Amino acid sequence: MYLLCFTLLATSFLTECASQVTQCGSREIDLSLPVSAEDYKCILKQRFATNYFNTQIPTAFKYQTQNIQNIYDRGFRNVRLRCQPSLYNDMYNSADFSFFLTKLTEVVDECIRVGVAPIIAWGHHSAEAYATEQDRRNFIDWWTRVAETLKDRNYHLSYNLFTELGVDICRKNKSDDCTGSLRRNKEKYHNWTAEAVSAICATGAKNAQ
Repeated sequence: MYLLCFTLLATSFLTECASQVTQCGSREIDLSLPVSAEDYKCILKQRFATNYFNTQIPTAFKYQTQNIQNIYDRGFRNVRLRCQPSLYNDMYNSADFSFFLTKLTEVVDECIRVGVAPIIAWGHHSAEAYATEQDRRNFIDWWTRVAETLKDRNYHLSYNLFTELGVDICRKNKSDDCTGSLRRNKEKYHNWTAEAVSAICATGAKNAQ
């Protein structure tokens, strides 16, 4: 397991799905084994992004199985699955969050079957801006639940720990205090990242490597 670029964490992939070998130029890469940063970069190629999980589901879930094949047919070899954690206030006891995990797994498995690298991206700009202790716990809990659900997938799957650290949203309101934001506090950002990596590794299976 390793970090790529910003906070792109390579992890796992379903052993029953499709072939475990992919082509990178003239080389074959076995996705049942940990993949080097160089090989993973070759696998990713052109990127596509979706907003399947940026709205409350199941009511607004717009994914269709054919979508992933269409993405592949148009030359894209990875898809970023942007997720909005703020939609789920109670992640442990919420039926909606459980349904989210089910649907996320469905999309990830189809990506893997078709040959598109799924990249799960956490995006919560308010949590990044205020970065409270509760925000940190929620961040770790969210990644732990996602990683636990997907720990048996192979190394085509990646975790993008932060979608991107943009401008702190609280700048729109001068009375807000964003002095603790992740953008302004590199040590806090690194601590969140390190703790998330440790939590993901602790789920075991392919996440542990």
